[in-house]
Amino acid sequence: MTTFQEKYDEFVGNKNNEFMIVENPQNQNTQCISKINTLLILDSSFNPPHKGHLQMLLKAIKKYKTKNKVAVLLQLSINNVDKGMKPALPSKRLEMMSLFAKDLHRLDNDIYSYISLTKYGKFTDKITPINTIFGNSNFEISQYIFLLGFDTLERLFMPKYYLPNTVEDSLAGFFKKCKIDCLTRGKDYELQTKWKADNVPVLFQNKIDIEVNEDLETSNISSSNIRDFKNYNNCTKLVEKYICESKVDLF
Repeated sequence: MTTFQEKYDEFVGNKNNEFMIVENPQNQNTQCISKINTLLILDSSFNPPHKGHLQMLLKAIKKYKTKNKVAVLLQLSINNVDKGMKPALPSKRLEMMSLFAKDLHRLDNDIYSYISLTKYGKFTDKITPINTIFGNSNFEISQYIFLLGFDTLERLFMPKYYLPNTVEDSLAGFFKKCKIDCLTRGKDYELQTKWKADNVPVLFQNKIDIEVNEDLETSNISSSNIRDFKNYNNCTKLVEKYICESKVDLF
């Protein structure tokens, strides 16, 4: 059986690789699905996957599942725009993502998850190989929904990532195919919801939904917070509090 380390090495070993499905529902001992029309995409560092990620997915599943055949894509970029690949090894992150997918399926057995690697750091580049794979007749995808935290949404609209082009020109192709669901972080949700009106071009306003995360416990947590907790022996309980039980030993 191929290990996650071997899959990662295979991906990075070929400079022509842009995107790879590392695990699909068949690997998770579940029935493979087809005719998906909505793909929920959580692209993150997963260092580690945590209950904030889970909350984001569960809210999106509840929102879209009633009228759609939904699947989930958990994606790890090896060239994140703002973050490196340390401290957790990529193979460990993939293993935690696999356990996370199984946790999600246990909570909702109608939901199946794919796990992927991408070489791209920018969302404008990430969607192209995803659409190549999932945009064929086996899936019939009609909408791609990227699930973002508010800090990531802010970065998406920073002009420095697109110079010398404009934000509008750079994101036009992305928003032809995709929508964004964003959860607020912390207690300043009124400012965050107002941010959309002030900072998102009118052309893209209807492509972005910002929803208030009323679970303040998970809305304040991030992977970096959990890594900070881990550096202190007296914070072990906080690590366990925010990571699903099946992944504590890996982190």
